[in-house]
Amino acid sequence: EGYAAKLAAINEEDSYEIYKECTLLFSNLAFYATSAKLLFKSTFLTSTLKSLYQETRQGHHDGLRHYFNNHHHNKLKFICFIRLLCCLTYSDYGLKEMVYLLIPSFLPLLIQSLLLLKKSNSIDDILLKRLIMFLLRNLSFSIRGKALLLNNSDMIYLLSNAINNSATLYYDAQYEAYASSTLWSLLYNNQKAVTLLSNTKLAKDHVTTIEQQIDIRIKELQNDENINNMKLNINQQEEQLSQQG
Repeated sequence: EGYAAKLAAINEEDSYEIYKECTLLFSNLAFYATSAKLLFKSTFLTSTLKSLYQETRQGHHDGLRHYFNNHHHNKLKFICFIRLLCCLTYSDYGLKEMVYLLIPSFLPLLIQSLLLLKKSNSIDDILLKRLIMFLLRNLSFSIRGKALLLNNSDMIYLLSNAINNSATLYYDAQYEAYASSTLWSLLYNNQKAVTLLSNTKLAKDHVTTIEQQIDIRIKELQNDENINNMKLNINQQEEQLSQQG
């Protein structure tokens, strides 16, 4: 707990390596309930969340851009922190505590980060997007998290964009897998979610995609049939010629 308090006070630009190593240590310890409870009791999580919320202007798009571009270490520290949150939300205890800590104040910041970075292919941004979507996936396993995610139109857009993004330059299979897992979690045993998502662009896009795939397959089968008919006609013509010869 003392180390967490000291880590919360680290703000110097040259402190990134210390911050990274400490958060990696906390990430490993986060899987154990005793360690997780100490982290939640410390000021580290709450002070970091408060600092991020202020420095990004409450998660505003322009505030996030300025925060990420202001210094490279800002984004790297953010990656370390999100990784820690992913580990903390693995256990039932951590998930329960994190849902009330993160939602709703921190949720918009996470979603706005994904919107801001959605067309970036840099290594750091790909890793950050994966971690955020994985964290959102974990949060979707709680009742409170599920409800707030479903009520966020940007979240639905991000899921749709991730799943229907395979033909673009920004496609990332691992990110899509996390998005698909999040969608599954939101829909599982939740008729309200099924009804809600059935009327969204996400469902319509998938219906359209399936219809397009069916049309393509029908054309392929028709082409195969035409080719087979051509082969049959050629064979028949060859037989006729051989008989005439």
